[in-house]
Amino acid sequence: MREIAPLAEVDRERVTGLLLNHCFATLVSVRNGRPLASPLPLLFDPAPDGAGRLYGHLPRSNPLAAFAPDESVLALFTGPHAYVSPGWTAAPALPGWNYCAVQARGRVRVLADPAQRAAVVLALGRRFDADDAQGDGQAPDLPGGVDELVAFVIEIEDLEGDFRLSRQHSPEDRQRIIAKLGQDDHPDVQALSGLMLEDLLRDALPGGAGE
Repeated sequence: MREIAPLAEVDRERVTGLLLNHCFATLVSVRNGRPLASPLPLLFDPAPDGAGRLYGHLPRSNPLAAFAPDESVLALFTGPHAYVSPGWTAAPALPGWNYCAVQARGRVRVLADPAQRAAVVLALGRRFDADDAQGDGQAPDLPGGVDELVAFVIEIEDLEGDFRLSRQHSPEDRQRIIAKLGQDDHPDVQALSGLMLEDLLRDALPGGAGE
């Protein structure tokens, strides 16, 4: 039997897909031994020959925005998640929480050029306006306050996917959990149960985790 780590996600497409589809992240750094964090949207730009880049901006008033040259940062992205009851499995189990998350580590570089800063702000607006059924997909006009923003790019050095999908349970108990989650019509829960079903079907194939 091929041993599968219960949390580590090795499917590159799943990991990068979470970055593309769940853009709201928490950016973390450490200054003088003190952790700093800020929630913000980050645009993922994948690279065919590497991990890619993340683009974002923060208000200059945010302490995290005072980046040192080549500062090391961590961006934490969280995808679909849901509670898993111990009553859903035949085997004894503890209460749990299934989730999908990706940690992106890299070096940050401030984009000092005003044109680059404006480009990042416009790219973020275009990304989310295009997703709005009422929007026209056009970039928003930039007010003068854009000068009060710090735009930056993170050169990703490492991507780590943590997907808790009840892989530690038997196939039968995984089916029960999927069925229970399937009764919840919340989009996150539906997406999570879909990923679990993908896992279960993949593991049932010859050469899968169950072989």
